[in-house]
Amino acid sequence: MTKPTLILLHGFRGTHHGLQKIVDHLDGFRLVVPDLPGFGEGVSLDSYDMDSYVEWTRELTTKYDTPYLLGHSFGSIVASA
Repeated sequence: MTKPTLILLHGFRGTHHGLQKIVDHLDGFRLVVPDLPGFGEGVSLDSYDMDSYVEWTRELTTKYDTPYLLGHSFGSIVASA
């Protein structure tokens, strides 16, 4: 059986590294923990507004079959939008 996919989005001024202590305890999931655009090793966007982050997140989620989306701080705003 395939593990469910969980995409975790970090907070503002953070990177995927800030979620490591949580990731270490999520053995039951296939984990995707990217750097948001403009942070860490994230891709660049033409515009850094909420619509652009939401569109980037939508594109990311289409790569996986019915993923769960979890965000921390700014990542939670993006995830809920």
